[in-house]
Amino acid sequence: MVRRGSRALINAEILSARKELQAELAAQKEYTVIENRGGRGLIHRQCDLDTETLPDWFDEQLLTSDRYKHDTTSTVAPCCYGDNHWVIKRYNRQSLVHGLKLTLRSSRARRAFLVGLLLRKLGINTPKPLAYLETRSGILPGNSYILYEKSSGDTLHDLLMTGRLQAEQWPSAVDRTRVLVEKLHRLGITHGDIKHTNLMLCGESLEVIDLDSLRIHRLPWRFARYQEKDLRAVEKRIGGDPEAYVAYKKVALANR
Repeated sequence: MVRRGSRALINAEILSARKELQAELAAQKEYTVIENRGGRGLIHRQCDLDTETLPDWFDEQLLTSDRYKHDTTSTVAPCCYGDNHWVIKRYNRQSLVHGLKLTLRSSRARRAFLVGLLLRKLGINTPKPLAYLETRSGILPGNSYILYEKSSGDTLHDLLMTGRLQAEQWPSAVDRTRVLVEKLHRLGITHGDIKHTNLMLCGESLEVIDLDSLRIHRLPWRFARYQEKDLRAVEKRIGGDPEAYVAYKKVALANR
């Protein structure tokens, strides 16, 4: 079991990793700044893309029928560019009020980009962020985008639904999830949305994705609250009967 009630403040390891990351991004050795009519952000130097037309290119790729997700909040889809296999996520501006709120804080794409790089520095497996882009709609923030390397693995959901992960193999996946969550919690970090679709099995390692609800905590009482949410998700969602999960999802899919 993952320990409950541990004291959590931003520790020296996180502060050191943040400082190192800030210095690397400022030096622009691996990532270069985007600031033009297409928007503003950062992009990895290996991404040979026209940054002037980047929003249009992202939107075109997101029209694919292979989209992982599409709703009012976000759209996610895989894409290929030459020999590269990437994933694009667009955070959709939902309304005028939503746009006004976004003026008071940085975009979700920027936050997910920075958190992803930070987790990798801390030894937490997550797909590598390659770019983020913030656009504007008049004077208000518009859609924002993040580009990732595509993971070589598959989600626990897909592995179960396709029968590539059998019930007798499931306890090992649950144990890996507990180890991953405990590692986050030791750093004072909570994920906030632990579920089958946000965990990817890559060989013997487990990757965590969808970092939108992730929090790095300063206050012990707040950490304890969100830690409990993570732990309930591990035990009730991931720790549940995998065959019952598959049966439930098949019924839900048939009724759509």
